[in-house]
Amino acid sequence: PLYNWDVHLKTGCAWWIRRLRHASAVYDVVRIDHFRGFESYYAIPARDKTAVNGVWRKGPGTAFIDVIRRKLPDVRIIAEDLGYLTDDVKALLRASGFPGMKVLQFAFDSREESDYLPHNYTQNSVVYTGTHDNTTTADWELSAPAGDVIWMWRAAPISRGVLSAQRWQAFRTPPLFPCRTGWALAPRRASTRPPRWAATGCGAWTPPH
Repeated sequence: PLYNWDVHLKTGCAWWIRRLRHASAVYDVVRIDHFRGFESYYAIPARDKTAVNGVWRKGPGTAFIDVIRRKLPDVRIIAEDLGYLTDDVKALLRASGFPGMKVLQFAFDSREESDYLPHNYTQNSVVYTGTHDNTTTADWELSAPAGDVIWMWRAAPISRGVLSAQRWQAFRTPPLFPCRTGWALAPRRASTRPPRWAATGCGAWTPPH
């Protein structure tokens, strides 16, 4: 949906405040989908059958974020920042202080260096194996060509929402997830050595407030 931001801002984002307050009473953390729309969004005339006449319009930007922070300082929010991201969108995410998302399956299906590769993770990020647009992790690993050398990332939970990388292990596919403890992710990108692991605590999320 597209929102009439002039009206929302004039009302102090009252509708958004009610919505987020209720969601935070039901869930520990609230993830806002399509975060990039707060910076700019693609608007298509409602009667059009295609998107050819759509135009980019500016979103509310920091004005919306400031209201949320002021009126709901204790609500924990994750920003779904996937998709086409401009420098302005990235700047808005930094200004918000909300953690963004990293998706492992996106990283290892990429044909070029990717922000989703584990050694490129930044602080204040939340890591997912996939989204509702991805196949299951088991199916994704099984679809790797037989005989490919892939690296397994073994991780163990430290506390809720925080993971610690333990070690990388090379093996040839199949088998599927040979480790007995914890859980494992099997990137499909062939390599002769594991990616270097950033020393910033990749994937660990410390709530900003």
